[in-house]
Amino acid sequence: MHDPCGLANPNSPCMKDGKCSKRFPKSFSETTHTNDSTYPLYQRRNDGKSIFKRGIALDNRWVVPYNPYLLSRYMAHINLEVCNSIKAVKYMYKYVYKGHDRVMVEFQGEQDDEIRRFVDARYVSASESCWRLFQFDMQDRYPAVQRLALQLENHKSVTYREGHAEKAVRRLKDTTLTAWFKENAINREANTLLYTDMPEHYTWDSRTCIWKKRQRNRLAIGRMYSAHPAEGERFFLRLLLQHVRGAKSFEDLKRSEVGTLHHTFRQAASAMGLLEDDDEWINCMAESAFVASASQLRQLFVTILIFCNPTDPFSLWNTFQDQLAEDYSHVESMTAEACVSKTLEDVNRLLMIHNRSLKDYQLPEPTESYATACQVWDPNEQRQIAQSKNEDES
Repeated sequence: MHDPCGLANPNSPCMKDGKCSKRFPKSFSETTHTNDSTYPLYQRRNDGKSIFKRGIALDNRWVVPYNPYLLSRYMAHINLEVCNSIKAVKYMYKYVYKGHDRVMVEFQGEQDDEIRRFVDARYVSASESCWRLFQFDMQDRYPAVQRLALQLENHKSVTYREGHAEKAVRRLKDTTLTAWFKENAINREANTLLYTDMPEHYTWDSRTCIWKKRQRNRLAIGRMYSAHPAEGERFFLRLLLQHVRGAKSFEDLKRSEVGTLHHTFRQAASAMGLLEDDDEWINCMAESAFVASASQLRQLFVTILIFCNPTDPFSLWNTFQDQLAEDYSHVESMTAEACVSKTLEDVNRLLMIHNRSLKDYQLPEPTESYATACQVWDPNEQRQIAQSKNEDES
């Protein structure tokens, strides 16, 4: 039972600003109601029963949520609440790792002795003292976690002293990824495992940089380095490594189940059905093409590339190429090739604002003939030509 508070006991520790911080007494309720953003409203029947605590009658509105089995099992006060929000995961993690009790101290006056300040500021709580007296472990990690490398072909990270670059390159060793390729080439048993499953059955020898069959039955898990979708090929490589077994090279990862060799990891992932289709972005572009200008459509196209990560940017470009270049197509002095090239240049300029380029999305580059073709087109010059033409007609 919650201790009496409010008007009956205004000095209760739970009182803040004249109200109970725990919101007691609760309201009567015939059923339990849950809410995604707050505590549930538990069933509290108005059955007329009450007990006296410190001379105050308390009914069901003062009952703290509990579980009878846990109370009898541990013989302790246990407040049990229903957690039905994703925030519970964050709360549990922070609660477990918040550490021992802490206090805030303030030193007044001149005291420049750092050692003295450290000694005076030490504080060991009762729980930490007992924990250390009983010689319990202060920390532990289980199961073991093996970090798995994630790099594109010929993109190994290497550190070296200035002037020793060539020597460092000659001493390059296999990473966990390239060693996995080699293990698959000589070991049929390894072909049945995903890259992330290797630490469960093999151990990584950092000295020889090879995978060795695990001798002890100890649990270990593998964790690949993360990759953001904006990283392009590295992201799709990570996606393939989570689904392809027994790959013996980067080229094997690009090969589909029917044996087709794709040029990029993105195409391979799309062929395996690991990516969603682009219908949503196609519909968005098609709807916008009716009301938006070509320049606005180009900005929308770049926004989709940067933030929405379409599966096939090249196909999306081909579908709406005419609409994206519509304003340039009305210039008589510009050929169709020049209009497309000018549009690509505008798209590339917008991508560069986000440190991206056409190459990052496998889009074509502006053609060389575009430069000479567009030299004859100048907005100011075209405006003057149109004005003079109108004057001649009038």
